[in-house]
Amino acid sequence: MKKFNDRGPCFRQVHYMADISDKIEEITELVDGGDYFVISKPRQYGKTTTLCVLAQTLKDRYDCLDISFETSLEEDFDSSANFFAYIKRKFVDNLKELAETEAAKCLEGTELLKLLDLSDAISAFINRCSKPVVLMVDEVDAGTDHKIFIKFLSLLRDKFINRGKKGEITFQSVILAGLRDVTKLKPEIKKESAIPPDDEHVSPWNIATQFKVDMSLGY
Repeated sequence: MKKFNDRGPCFRQVHYMADISDKIEEITELVDGGDYFVISKPRQYGKTTTLCVLAQTLKDRYDCLDISFETSLEEDFDSSANFFAYIKRKFVDNLKELAETEAAKCLEGTELLKLLDLSDAISAFINRCSKPVVLMVDEVDAGTDHKIFIKFLSLLRDKFINRGKKGEITFQSVILAGLRDVTKLKPEIKKESAIPPDDEHVSPWNIATQFKVDMSLGY
């Protein structure tokens, strides 16, 4: 029997769920448009559930990589090596689940020592995927106080900017979900960034499209 659930994500097979198809349709339009955006809402607002439903909706046209920092450890952010290993493991696991075997092998065989290595690896495995790739990152709050995570956001931003100017191979769309609005982060991004911005205090996610979808369930 189905039951009501207010702890963690909801699944239609076992939980009573509100109809969010109109919200999913709006978000799908952002993904189709190649937008990068942030879903920033309080806890128990349906962020994770929305990402799960969205991934199911998009699966026929996109490869959706679903990463959550909910189970990440402090040590995963202690060094670049630890963070790269964490991200690589998450990407590879997702690619194997999607049966993108060649892309997974490509990434597994890559040594990641610096940000540019990660940037090149992202382009390489996406190039081997059979569909455009969408990256969904949940619980981003766990990383926002760590410099290496900010550099990761900066890298994704740089690849987004260069996909138009230089034909950079990168994600179709990146969706960040969490409590904090990542677009308002303005840490110092030092020269180790793949492509340092003109303003070292610019937000690492200043390329985000404004997310206007009403996530409330009021009718």
